[in-house]
Amino acid sequence: MLLLLLPALVQGLALSDSSNVTGLLAVGGRGGLRSAEFWAAGEPEEHCALPELPIELYDPTVDVVGDRIVACYEDRCEVFVGGAWQHWAGTAHTRRYHTSAVTAGGLLLLGGTVEPTRAELVPLEGGQGVEVFTVARPGWKDHCSIQVGEDAMVVTGGQDTDALATLYSGLGRAEVVVEELKALSFPRHHHACGLVTTPGGHMMLLVAGGFQGHQLDSTEVMDFSGGLPSPSGWWPAAALPSPRDSARGAVLGGVLHIAGGNTYPGGQTGEVLAWDPVSEIWQVVGALSSTRQRHGLTAVPRAAVALYCD
Repeated sequence: MLLLLLPALVQGLALSDSSNVTGLLAVGGRGGLRSAEFWAAGEPEEHCALPELPIELYDPTVDVVGDRIVACYEDRCEVFVGGAWQHWAGTAHTRRYHTSAVTAGGLLLLGGTVEPTRAELVPLEGGQGVEVFTVARPGWKDHCSIQVGEDAMVVTGGQDTDALATLYSGLGRAEVVVEELKALSFPRHHHACGLVTTPGGHMMLLVAGGFQGHQLDSTEVMDFSGGLPSPSGWWPAAALPSPRDSARGAVLGGVLHIAGGNTYPGGQTGEVLAWDPVSEIWQVVGALSSTRQRHGLTAVPRAAVALYCD
């Protein structure tokens, strides 16, 4: 199966054009339930606070949909437009601890509680989410998903599915194809994940940290070049600087970043880590203004938040 990999994914998504992406947007979570902040690397680092959200968001998703920033939690999605957060859509099911993907057919919301076995599409113009398929396995909550094409995502780990990795393709279509991948080497939930590009042009799936009876510092990767999972499965890579769970990942400037989380033994953190594709190690590259965990994280251009940074 040949999938359209990033950066093809971002074509048509004005805010996520790789030439414009300059920072990370962290939304909600413990440490800032109604807050949203922008972070960008530099000397000095840039920190900007957006207007407060109308509701508390604990483990939301946040995505760039067209030219809009959209955060979804429980039974609703909020959109940041005109300098304020506004109601954008209702959801078919109440959700938290879920994940999301922007597809041609709409914003896909998958798993979480209260309905871990259902997925739904929210129209790109907003409105009301519609249930589209049943998730292959029960228990997809506190998992992590990696969008690997404009109609495909890999779902990893999660409560009661801790070792599983599953490829869903044909998202937004009537027929969704499900393929079980090699199991994770280290079962986990509450972890971070993302898509990594090596200097040689290889595409790699990466998962890091999480929880399995205790906080984890392990990182593991799988070759996904050409849109095909490696038959050899996952292998270990350099560990995180310290064990942590409930951190979130996003690709910024082609590099996977992880922000926030709950570390051991340090507790809640605002650290921003980046995966160096040359040395293949994690590096601390900065920190959010707030320590936070179980938040939403996405990459956005500074232009999207310039009013609050100047």
